[in-house]
Amino acid sequence: MKVKLFIKTTELDNKTTTCEISAIKKIKGSSILYKYIDESGKTELEILSDSVIINRFGEIKSSFILKKDSKTSFKYKTSYFSSNLNIFTKKLTICSNGFECSYSIFQEETLVNNINISIYEI
Repeated sequence: MKVKLFIKTTELDNKTTTCEISAIKKIKGSSILYKYIDESGKTELEILSDSVIINRFGEIKSSFILKKDSKTSFKYKTSYFSSNLNIFTKKLTICSNGFECSYSIFQEETLVNNINISIYEI
């Protein structure tokens, strides 16, 4: 089914961006899958009971898991940059129409970015 998502992101430099985007929603067993296309390419968000899986294809290619109090690794690739990175998820709140999350991205032991993101159906 077609839905609208409200996305709000704040990064390390305190720059906040918001947008509303059209998405396709599918219920997959006990998870919810959203697919949408933005300026960076195609994104798939799979919201599970205790984690969120984000897959990006296009200008940015990455696939990572957000799980509260967990560290996960992923490969981040663009046309000009490719690196293995780590994410530590500090906060993750999942509800029936979306999620809020705070996480830090590290390259080895160096902090690359802190991201606060909320994505909700509107």
